Amino acid sequence: MTKGPNREHQGGTTWRSHAYAGKYQCANGRCKLIKQYKVYVAVNEKKLGDDRNRGVITAFREGVTKCPARVGTTLSKINAKSASGTEQFVPSHTPPKQQYQSS
Repeated sequence: MTKGPNREHQGGTTWRSHAYAGKYQCANGRCKLIKQYKVYVAVNEKKLGDDRNRGVITAFREGVTKCPARVGTTLSKINAKSASGTEQFVPSHTPPKQQYQSS
């Protein structure tokens, strides 16, 4: 997420990035979007004494107090699909498609 294209400067050495996790219900090779999560990550690139960046400060969803654990798992594998029975969680740097053909 932090190296993706969705990056906004917040001031000083702080940046905010975002990505999406789409939850799909799949049947007979067709998957339909049933829920979409937009997640933000705040990163501070200030160099510390060891010459490393401070790094990720926080990750959050606006207006939500608790995010399903599966969302974080999905976004940590930004280029992979994670399947669970008839549900699939698909990460993306753009809003998820409403439907897709599963393979």
